[in-house]
Amino acid sequence: MQDTAQETVLEAALIVLKDLGRAHYRDIASEIQTRGLASLTGKTPEATVNSRISSDIKAYGDASQFVRLAPGVYAIREEPGTDPPNASVITEQDQATNHDQAALRNDKDRRVRVPLFPSYDEVRHLLRVWPGWTRTQVTGLHSKLAELRGTPQSTVDWRDPDTWIPVRLEGDDRDLAGAIWTKSGHIVNPRYTTGHWRLCQNYGLLAGVGGKLALTDRGRSFLDYERGDAEAFIDEREGLLEVLRIVAGNGPTRFSGILEEWSEYLTRHSNFGTDSTRKDTLRRRLSNLVRRGLVNRESTSYTVAESGLE
Repeated sequence: MQDTAQETVLEAALIVLKDLGRAHYRDIASEIQTRGLASLTGKTPEATVNSRISSDIKAYGDASQFVRLAPGVYAIREEPGTDPPNASVITEQDQATNHDQAALRNDKDRRVRVPLFPSYDEVRHLLRVWPGWTRTQVTGLHSKLAELRGTPQSTVDWRDPDTWIPVRLEGDDRDLAGAIWTKSGHIVNPRYTTGHWRLCQNYGLLAGVGGKLALTDRGRSFLDYERGDAEAFIDEREGLLEVLRIVAGNGPTRFSGILEEWSEYLTRHSNFGTDSTRKDTLRRRLSNLVRRGLVNRESTSYTVAESGLE
């Protein structure tokens, strides 16, 4: 039995869809609020609408009054157990709201850009190490490690930095790799810091001062304040808030239940186009959110934690 609040949101969504025919959940939420059809509480009312409709479809299947036409796009099922006419014909306009299209055209710095997306706790370790080194020393270490990475036929073992740092590196490369490994408390493997560096450069956490790297104001904010403005700035632009919304709307759900909507989001907000890249960008962002306690993972199932909803 659904609670009264949920019935109110669903009834409001039905009223909106009767007028619009089909719509993205963000447009449905906007119409509900504009018309005052139901009370949508919380910071992300559109996620509430998506969650309620998605839950109704999961609970009642073909008996639900709603049908999902595309990621985030819903319509009214004309009769229980049937699909609406032309349900398979989904245009680009159906799959993307005007708001999202405007963001893609006019706010390109919000595109998802960082591959190999790191955990924020590891980035904070590196923000305590990299200042005082030069940009050339950091990128030089990355280049050297790339030369040594091996081939599928001749793999290289990078699991124990205590073993490979003194054997494979020398000079500044060895000193910097050793500093990363020891000063992070043996948490950050210096072999895998390319994504961390890319994030710091893309979002201005570090800058050159007198030939040496130094923390910027945003970098200092990121380092000192978990869930602060700098962290929120990156979350918004790198799609982590979108991942939270998708999980909230579908959870508990498996990775495959998140991937379709994430891929649709990437199509509009990134240059990542291959299936493998889409899966990797999602896997790394989910890992980031799990490590921060914003998403819960139990076996292969994901749900949004209370802190994530906040």
